[in-house]
Amino acid sequence: MRLRSGLFTLLACLAGLVLCQQASAAEVMSTGTFDADGAQFLVSDAVQDVFAYNTFLDSDGGAWRKDLNAQDQSWYTEKVKLTRGNRDDFPVHAYLILTDSSLEIIDAEEQKLWMRFTEGAGHMLPAGDHYAVTALNGKIYVASNTRLTVIDFIHDSASYYDAGGVNATTGTIQDRNEVLTWTGAAGDTVADSVVNDVSVTVMDGVTYVAVATESGVSLLNETTGDVNDYYDVASNDDTNEVVLMADGTLYYTNESDGDLEVYYSIENDVGDQNTPDFEYDTATTPALLANPGATRYPLIATYQTSNIDATRHTLYIGSAFGVTVLQENASPNESNGSVKYMTNAYITEEMIGDVRGMWTLEDDAGDFQDRSKNNNDLLDMNTVLRNVPAVRGEGITLSSGSQEYLHMDYNSDFDFGTGSFSQSGWFSHPDTSGGQVSLTDRTDGSEIGWQLYLNTTGELVGRVSDDGTNWDTVTGADSVDDDAWHQFTLVWEPGAALTLYVDGLESGQDAALQTVGSISGTTPVLDIGRDHDGSEYFDGDLDELMISAEALTAQQIWDMYQKGNAAFDSLYDNYLSGSTTSANGLAALSDGRVLWTGTNDGAAGGALSVVKIGETGDYATSTVKDILNADSTFLTYTTATTPALPSNNITSVSMSRAQQREFLVVGTDTGALGMISGYTWYSASDSYTHGGILDSGGKCSASATFQLCDSLGQVFTMTPMTSTSYSLYEGYEYDDRDAPVGPVLLVGSPTTEIAPQWQWENVWDRNGVEGYYMRIGTTENGEEFMAPRWLGFIHHFTQDPVFAYAGTYYAQLKVRDKVGNEGRWGPTTVLVVQPSMTFIVEGVSAGTPDLGSGSSEKETTDIDSWSAVIDFGTLPVNEPVVAAQKLILTMNLGEGYVVTAQHDQPMWAASNDQDVISPFAATNLVPEYWSAAPLGHIGYHTDDVTLSSVGNGPARFRGTADKFAGLSTVPQEVMYGDTGPTSDTAFVVYKIQISPTILPGRYHNQVTYIATATF
Repeated sequence: MRLRSGLFTLLACLAGLVLCQQASAAEVMSTGTFDADGAQFLVSDAVQDVFAYNTFLDSDGGAWRKDLNAQDQSWYTEKVKLTRGNRDDFPVHAYLILTDSSLEIIDAEEQKLWMRFTEGAGHMLPAGDHYAVTALNGKIYVASNTRLTVIDFIHDSASYYDAGGVNATTGTIQDRNEVLTWTGAAGDTVADSVVNDVSVTVMDGVTYVAVATESGVSLLNETTGDVNDYYDVASNDDTNEVVLMADGTLYYTNESDGDLEVYYSIENDVGDQNTPDFEYDTATTPALLANPGATRYPLIATYQTSNIDATRHTLYIGSAFGVTVLQENASPNESNGSVKYMTNAYITEEMIGDVRGMWTLEDDAGDFQDRSKNNNDLLDMNTVLRNVPAVRGEGITLSSGSQEYLHMDYNSDFDFGTGSFSQSGWFSHPDTSGGQVSLTDRTDGSEIGWQLYLNTTGELVGRVSDDGTNWDTVTGADSVDDDAWHQFTLVWEPGAALTLYVDGLESGQDAALQTVGSISGTTPVLDIGRDHDGSEYFDGDLDELMISAEALTAQQIWDMYQKGNAAFDSLYDNYLSGSTTSANGLAALSDGRVLWTGTNDGAAGGALSVVKIGETGDYATSTVKDILNADSTFLTYTTATTPALPSNNITSVSMSRAQQREFLVVGTDTGALGMISGYTWYSASDSYTHGGILDSGGKCSASATFQLCDSLGQVFTMTPMTSTSYSLYEGYEYDDRDAPVGPVLLVGSPTTEIAPQWQWENVWDRNGVEGYYMRIGTTENGEEFMAPRWLGFIHHFTQDPVFAYAGTYYAQLKVRDKVGNEGRWGPTTVLVVQPSMTFIVEGVSAGTPDLGSGSSEKETTDIDSWSAVIDFGTLPVNEPVVAAQKLILTMNLGEGYVVTAQHDQPMWAASNDQDVISPFAATNLVPEYWSAAPLGHIGYHTDDVTLSSVGNGPARFRGTADKFAGLSTVPQEVMYGDTGPTSDTAFVVYKIQISPTILPGRYHNQVTYIATATF
């Protein structure tokens, strides 16, 4: 039996590199496609909305799903049928899939239908059109064209809100698809019966429900029953999408006004509100990519993730033209927030505050469009070279020999007068020894204005003047005419300083200012790539140019550089996938670092793009907390990928994360796709492969190349000996005291628990059932059963010690009623516990002490590690750096096991003719104490002192200090056990040390752990 746990990557950056990339990926562990074909899952293929319901996020952590109250409810005891699966409790993770005629609750772990609501007159799901679904604290909320429906699992009830008031039914959830009687109940009305969207949150223990209707947004306080309406002057505002945040911020898209409207602290409002605190559209600062209109496009938000103000949120607004990512600033400084636009043609720079122009330079022909919504396009003078690989996608190349440059006639948007401005961009230039070259010039005939150029020694120079004679000038500290990409930002703050930033950090400053007047001049033009008098033409590449009427901060500039640099290093596309920009589905990690965007043109041109947004570090220390391959689509899903979408016409996307896994569900016009993903880390230089795919039965896929499952196949199987079927309705015998003999044990589907679980149906007794006895044995002979165990009144049983070993077990039940009568032992049921082994690799945090087996000296980790990557970062010279991983192995076999490690090759760097960091010279059989080497090396240590008796013996890595060996392409023993069942842990410590003679570069290799049972 062999379980390959997968690969992880070792990374290191040496002096000469600014940073070492690492990226997050969602390694798909389980997928399931839900559609109506064969009536397998969905009633209809036309998915309107999806919601990934994570009950861990409920106020009680999801305890309501199976507590004593739940076990008394109709939905818990409901029998299996076409609209009800065989699991009693509400799924921990559920995909709520709203079609045009049903609400499907899918168990995300099992990828199976748990419950179905079918639409109909009098049903809990009304007949008509359905638009949105969400859930919180045991309630599901459905927005339809006739009402807002609330399905309450905790109270086993349902109600609905419309313009006429509140109605409730005495029917229970098991009656959901019947014609029910609805009667008026206490509570206020919502603004309109046509409900387009719904959002729910809890503030100070009170649940608030925001309802987007055709006549404004209604805000329901579920504790008091009060409803306040929100709109902008006109009470008949048609609102489409709504988001309510836990700090009381309300966002909604207003179709009537064509904008996104914001209210703050709604929990303090009394009565209806008709004046938004702020509004965003295509003409505001910052500006939306497109105004909300009649078509419903998604609006989502992540809590307190803004990189402008950490107390504010990030908004993601879909449109026919792409996605706006809006980083809020706190009131009253909303206009100093930032936006980024994502389309299938480009992803823009971070546009902060009052941006006057932003040019991605991606255009295939014609003028270079201004992406800032100001329409300040740049003219192509003398046919510049386009489609040049650049920082984000493509840029341009200017040739001085052809006198190529970009130009804009006089435009008052760039008359900054006595105010601040910033200019930024990316360039690459080979050599300025032949004379200085101009990057940007906006000066008039009197040379009033500003200029940015490279001098003859290759330093950047920025200057401003209000008279054309006296210049405030700043010169960069380093030469940058090295034919490499560099980012520049020139910041003018009148009365303070003229500051130049290169590659994200301050490179020079002039604080002794002479310029006190206006720098607007008299109708100056803007030239990119030459100066105002038609000379000093630029030779080289340009990308991501931006001019803003803001003095950008050092932190903002650092963030821009880091994200741009990550995009440049990325192996992925710096735009959304698919042939359409129409963003119909959006979902984001709660920390705002990864965005899922689903597009749809109705003609199969859409795709699901997984885009990294990234979080940068502190510019003051030049460290990077979490730089991803920012602004890049690192994963794409279509009908042609694995897993495959049911259709490329995506209607909705939802994602929730729990316990280091993402639960993602994608709705399309022909069904839905559910995916469970492990949030792992991997090298940006690695290709991505899907692995560990589970089928709908919950087994590890035999074809998976990278298994992350808990075992090889099912942990157990159960078969009732008295029946070949798994019916819930086996007959019962009664003795002369009217005590039931006991039910036949039923098959329980494989659970997420390692231990098997038996399930059975509770029986009825006229005296009342007090509980059950169970006895278990290893033979079918009743005399050899172990002593009976009293279980109490439950209907499932897990007994870990009994099932410690793989094997065949036999069990019987009998029942006792409340007056002490006991039934006879029921028929025997067979439980087969299959051989299983789990193998888990975990990361170890920096600063973890006492690692290893040394008797007097052990190791302390210097850096964090993860299950799938160890990123050593930029390595210091002649100083060792230590990292570690934790290996955990559990098996139910009576024999032993061995875990080995091997690498695919020594750590190497493609950027410098494949230079390598060699493995430590000692071997696994004869490890040695750590010592420096002329060219540096990397080695490993295991703290397992019970290895096999080879080489220097089981404790061969132990000494007064930890001993080390070098990895090779041959498996090396790092963990061993000679008996089972067992649950063992070992730490593998990695130490790396380099010398000045190793060439700069990004070094990496792959290490594989293999766990093998020895039976």
